Amino acid sequence: MARLFANQQAHDWLIIQSEALARLQSLGIRIPGKVISFSSQNRRADVFMDRGLLISRINGWSGPLFNMAECPLQGEHHAENVMAAMLVGHILKISVESMKLALKQLHPLPSRGERLRELDGVTYINDASASNPLALDCSLRALKPPKPNEPHVWLIAGGDISSLDYHQLGPLISHRVKGVFLIGPAGKHLRAAWSLFAPCQISEDLLQACEAVSRKALPHDVVLLSPACSTLESFQSVDRLGELFRKVVSQLSSSRAPDDALHAHRQGAVFHSKEEDRI
Repeated sequence: MARLFANQQAHDWLIIQSEALARLQSLGIRIPGKVISFSSQNRRADVFMDRGLLISRINGWSGPLFNMAECPLQGEHHAENVMAAMLVGHILKISVESMKLALKQLHPLPSRGERLRELDGVTYINDASASNPLALDCSLRALKPPKPNEPHVWLIAGGDISSLDYHQLGPLISHRVKGVFLIGPAGKHLRAAWSLFAPCQISEDLLQACEAVSRKALPHDVVLLSPACSTLESFQSVDRLGELFRKVVSQLSSSRAPDDALHAHRQGAVFHSKEEDRI
């Protein structure tokens, strides 16, 4: 890790999360450049977040910078990305007003916290790129419940079998998730990790999971596809899984069940043209 900074000089900059900086310091790693820290949790960082407001403690650039409520990207992980970007802008002498204008126009990339649609008061979010437990953790924390301590997320997760620890997500799932629909070879593994925290159901495929969740979700609920696993073997790629979910959701009817065209998937007429595309 020390080699990351080996070519930095005293006049160079390191923009780093304060928790990561503390870890580097605990390992005795020398940082030759100038350091600016940021954090969504640590108010001692040079730039920190307080109730959604990004605030700077840097001399000559102190005070409120940006309200994350004005940014289409939500969640503490996105807030830290915004802090890092604004610090780069500060070093490059870009005005705060110019940065704020750009931040207000940001939108999630496909399959990365992508809000697909709202149907019958239910919001469908495509986060197919969330391929590990930490990514799912960030996705769930970004979805604040409309009422405190009242779960409102229906989670579709699963993919390739992994040796990663999924039990650590249990407490968060119990506070945010109404139910979990599991797909792919990892389904049974995830059910064993999460079934004490939320109802878990194994689905035959992505279509079956979407059919089931569309009947259960109520107004103000969120349906979230966030695999928490690699999907390379099960679905060929993150983008492929995201594309399939996007197609399924686009054809859900207002009765909270897929229409006749969607059921044609089972006969190979809608979402795949060859056997290996089946999900």
